Order: sequence, then C-alpha cells, then structure tokens
Amino acid sequence: MHTRCHIAAPLAKAPQAGGPAPLRIGAALALAGLLAGCSTGGYPSLRPRAEEQASYRTTPPEAPRPPEALSADLGQQLARLVEEARQGHAAFLARLPHAEAALAANGDSPAGTSSWSEANEALAELDTARAPAGQALAAITRLYVDDRLDHALDDAAAGNGLARPAGARLDAAQAQVAALVAEEDGKLAALQARLPG
Repeated sequence: MHTRCHIAAPLAKAPQAGGPAPLRIGAALALAGLLAGCSTGGYPSLRPRAEEQASYRTTPPEAPRPPEALSADLGQQLARLVEEARQGHAAFLARLPHAEAALAANGDSPAGTSSWSEANEALAELDTARAPAGQALAAITRLYVDDRLDHALDDAAAGNGLARPAGARLDAAQAQVAALVAEEDGKLAALQARLPG
C-alpha cells in the first residue's frame, strides 16, 4: 500500500515548546486535518470487474433432446406401405413370365405385326404392375422428408437421423421399397430393349 498525500502549502513552523498552549493545540489540529486528507488506497486491481466476469462466462450447450419413440401411427403407416409394395412386387413377378414369353414369340418381327402387338401389350401390363411399389415408395419418401424437416436440429446435433427410432425406421422402409422398385425397373427396361421398333 502506498500513501498519497497532497498538501497545497508548506506547514507553518511548529511553535516552540514553551509557546502558549492554545497555539500548540491549534497547530496539532491543523496537522491532523492535513493528514486526514491523505488517501491510503493501493494500486488498481488487475482482476476483472463483476460485469467483465459475467461477459467471460460461456453458456454450456444444451443437451440434445432424447430420441422420440416411434409413434404407433407412423409405424402402422410404414408397415402398410411396405406390405403394399411387396404385394405389388409379387404381382409384377407373376406377370413377368407372360411378357418374356410374348417377346420370345415375337422374335424379330417388326412393329405392327400381331405378335409385336401382343408383346407390346404384355410389356404395358408389366409396366402397370409396377405402380403399387412406386406409389408406396413415393409415400414413404414424403414421410421421410417431412420427418427430416421436423427434426433437422436434432439430427444435426446427432450427426444423422438414424439415432431416432422414427428416422431409422423410415430409412429402412425407404431402402427396402426402393430396392423392389429398382428391380422392377431393371427387368422392364431389359424386356423393352428386346422389342423391335
């Protein structure tokens, strides 16, 4: 601690010991008053002030919400859509031999012949049989997109949507039905390539 004292004028010469008592008392009081004006504060502290300390504090990140359970409604929708895709795929495969036979009977016959017309009609029926799986995939994809939009922040914190039961189930259902659709598309395209014209 350092004492800082500012005295505007020099002290008057102290009175002789033998001087009058009132004069000695007055001089003592004056000296005490000057000393009382001296400050005894130390150097300013380097520690942050209260408002500065508050600004240094960081708010901890919020913990991600626990994953929501798969709702019964969504689970039922996905089960129904996957089953519709399977049934449609089974119907597609059932029509496949007829289309293959019609193409084999047509051989290289040009467009407009009766055999060509029969083969073309068989391919059209096979194309129609693809509809159930394609429609199921479209419906699952809409549910998938809506789910991702509704939980975008949670999925970003977790890294992906597979940490949630609903997200994982939607992803699995979409992949399952997409595989059926891809198989149907591939078989139909291969048969169409065999039809002349």
